[in-house]
Amino acid sequence: MLIATVLLHVLVIYWASEHVSLPAHQDQAEKTVEISLSPRPLETGMQQPVARADKTETPPAAPARPRSRPVAPAVPVTAPAALSNPDSSAAEETSPAEIAALTAPLEIKEASPEKAAAMAETPASPASEEKPATAKAPEYVVLPPPSARLTLELSNTKPGQPNPYLGEGEINWEAGDGKYKMSMKAGLKILFASVNLLTMRSEGLLDSHGIAPVLSSETRRGRSETATHFNREEKTISFSASTKTAVLSDGAQDKNTILMQLAGIGNADARQMQAGREFAIQIGEDRDATVFQFVVQGQEKITTKLGNLTTWHLVRPPRPGSYNSRLDVWLAPELHWYPVQIRNTESNGAVTTQSVTKITQITNQGH
Repeated sequence: MLIATVLLHVLVIYWASEHVSLPAHQDQAEKTVEISLSPRPLETGMQQPVARADKTETPPAAPARPRSRPVAPAVPVTAPAALSNPDSSAAEETSPAEIAALTAPLEIKEASPEKAAAMAETPASPASEEKPATAKAPEYVVLPPPSARLTLELSNTKPGQPNPYLGEGEINWEAGDGKYKMSMKAGLKILFASVNLLTMRSEGLLDSHGIAPVLSSETRRGRSETATHFNREEKTISFSASTKTAVLSDGAQDKNTILMQLAGIGNADARQMQAGREFAIQIGEDRDATVFQFVVQGQEKITTKLGNLTTWHLVRPPRPGSYNSRLDVWLAPELHWYPVQIRNTESNGAVTTQSVTKITQITNQGH
């Protein structure tokens, strides 16, 4: 019995020593795993864990790569493959500045509407304000018609007005010895009197481009006279009614001489008048310069106090932003291409028509 008791104690002690040592082995195994997972400097090709969303601490960068790692996750998925692939060596070499350069086109495209709005709100510089449209060099030849005085009857109608206003107009044209003078008058007949509404005068030279105005003026009833200066040497146009300065184009005209310039195109060579042809001519007005676009409509027969005339019909259609009225001109080839009918149609529907009643050839007086 004693021997059995001793053997029992020995077995208990052996069992206890065997089981007490197990936790020590487990602790050692856990310590080994923990040591293997402790933070350490990353090697090349081991930066994938940085992009994990559960990391709250950015591993220290390798000495050879001082750039900040949070930049990499910010690259859009639409970026080039070299940027979207973290295993690519190109991605490892991409700096924040390079990423910004690659995505810059998207930023510019998105910001362009704001930039355009800012530009629209920015006041224009004096140089841009004073730079009007210019016309190309004339692609036609001009032979101004001979000196003459044209008498015209005038009719003005307005929407809702049963009877038109009647009046008369006159064009005086003198050309010779490389110079010209021109004047236009228009007025209304009221009872037994005539009231002058508009007087325009122009004088200048005749050069290789046809009529070359130097000075033109305009006087309207109840308003002060305005003048337009064509500075040939400086190649500019200036205006007494504004501070603008326009670049003078070859073949530029004023509101007076444009009629005789068109007549001179046909007078030089009738073949220059072809249906559908366009003539872009710069016009110096009272405050600015504008390019008038004339379109040849074709030949038409009209009835005047001089009889039935075969004419060439030209139209300057309205052009928003430049002029809103329509100007129609009829030139008579059998009468030195003089403008035998002129019609102006305003945007409000008012129409003013001048039709020739008499043409008198005049002798040049020093011109």
